[in-house]
Order: sequence, then C-alpha cells, then structure tokens
Amino acid sequence: MAQQLHVPVLLDDKLARRAASVLNIPVIGTAGVLIKGKQAGEIPLVKPLLGKLKQEGYHMSSKLIQRVLELAGEG
Repeated sequence: MAQQLHVPVLLDDKLARRAASVLNIPVIGTAGVLIKGKQAGEIPLVKPLLGKLKQEGYHMSSKLIQRVLELAGEG
C-alpha cells in the first residue's frame, strides 16, 4: 500500500526496514517521528519521551538517543 500511495512507512525493525529499502519504500522510525514532531512544534521536548519509551522497554542505542537529542536541539 505504501508503494501505491508513495508514502513512508513507520518501521523500527531492522529486517523490515531492509525489506522496505529493497522495495524503494521510504521509511521513518520512531526517532524520526519524534524529531519531526519537535521541529513542527507539536512536541515541546523529545528527551522525556525517549525516557518514557526506554522505561516501557523500547530499545534504542545510546548513540541513537544522543543523535536524536542533537537533531532535536536538546543535545
């Protein structure tokens, strides 16, 4: 469906992201959504949301978290 509509899909799973790439389907992950939300003024701070995700068992590397915070202007 994403191919037909020419829209990105929300994926964080590495294998699924690779499959989408092979099919030339644009991908955005949770981190990307948070950054875009901050840039659009819909999310005041990304850092507390990343903390909540981690608390709930969502895995993000420390390197990715730091990069997200930098891109969100919170690093």
